[in-house]
Amino acid sequence: MPMKTIFLLHTLFLSLFATITPDYFTKEGFCVVETKEQKILGLTRFNTKKEFQKSCKSKMIFKYKEDRCRYFTMKSMKFDIYIEDRDQKTLFKVGEIREVCGKTIIEEIID
Repeated sequence: MPMKTIFLLHTLFLSLFATITPDYFTKEGFCVVETKEQKILGLTRFNTKKEFQKSCKSKMIFKYKEDRCRYFTMKSMKFDIYIEDRDQKTLFKVGEIREVCGKTIIEEIID
């Protein structure tokens, strides 16, 4: 089974059982996720942009212990976002899988 398929199945499975609340919030109200389960659940916990804007002030921050590259997927997402890693900030569209690098990855809506 291809690695991307395994990753997608793992994401869908965890989204069924993970809690919806992120690990914590910044003082500005942005969502921060550090645990494996919360990272995999990511933005799939939100059905609409409006829900994401209300819950996380339009920004989710993924914190990692290691500064390395990893894959992020938008396969089960319902709206496009911007994603920022150590090198760039780009539009991340529904259905895409992308390699991002760094200890901190930020997903956000920019109006």
